[in-house]
Amino acid sequence: MVWVHGAGQGKPIDLLLSRARRLQNELGLNIALPVQPGCGVRRDAWPPYPTMDPLANVAGVIRALSEVRAPLRWLRPQATTIAIAGLSMGSPVAALVSHLEPVDAVAVFTPILDLNATIGALTPRWDGALRGTRELLQSNAASDLAAAIDYLRVSPSAPPDRRLIVGARHDRMAMREPALALHERWGGRLYLHDGSHVGHVFSSGVRKTTEHFLRAVADPLTRNSTRWVPGRRYVPGLLAHDAAVHLVAGQSPVPHAISLLELVILRLCDVDTTAHKGSQL
Repeated sequence: MVWVHGAGQGKPIDLLLSRARRLQNELGLNIALPVQPGCGVRRDAWPPYPTMDPLANVAGVIRALSEVRAPLRWLRPQATTIAIAGLSMGSPVAALVSHLEPVDAVAVFTPILDLNATIGALTPRWDGALRGTRELLQSNAASDLAAAIDYLRVSPSAPPDRRLIVGARHDRMAMREPALALHERWGGRLYLHDGSHVGHVFSSGVRKTTEHFLRAVADPLTRNSTRWVPGRRYVPGLLAHDAAVHLVAGQSPVPHAISLLELVILRLCDVDTTAHKGSQL
């Protein structure tokens, strides 16, 4: 499964948010976690994303789309099943990839439809200096620009019974309307939990629904199997963060040096940290 994170992520905590270790142990899925432009270990790299520039936001999604397709194509010959999932800002990327590439399943969590309008809605209304920026992000011109990445206009390659949409009833960031609109367009399975935009992390209903969905997708013959290229270094069962960036460049993925906080998170996720030999703490 390829997991596309949301805004402010692209860090080791994604292992927790995606429940990567549980999915690997219980369902036998290997998890790839590419880092989107401008996020996580790439947050200081030009160009910034997401941002207050409507054109830059659309360009950022298109760039992320291209980057996620690359490791997915690398993985396909080695996998019996390919699923892609996107969280929040990662939902447009996952959805569009599922249209452009053959995948067996697609799942989106608290999806957003118009990134520019969403950022504009979250811009403080009491800040007069940002009034013009907010109006620009919510303008018809910005909406027309975002039509290039509107995944309501396309359908996934995965069949309807292999499409999962998870929304939140009390989502005040992306709202729940995008999940409802996407379900009307895509069909598939819709699950609404009673939490907020990030409430899926604490929802047992989301966990059970997701695992039931993925269990039906996963080939039981491949459970607890690992099908990576021999000789490559990776965290067992996981292809994490900058390792995915190396994949895009065709290099051998080598995990980056981890901090003490990252080490604690990895241990909480039951990741074998011996794979990080030589890490600087």
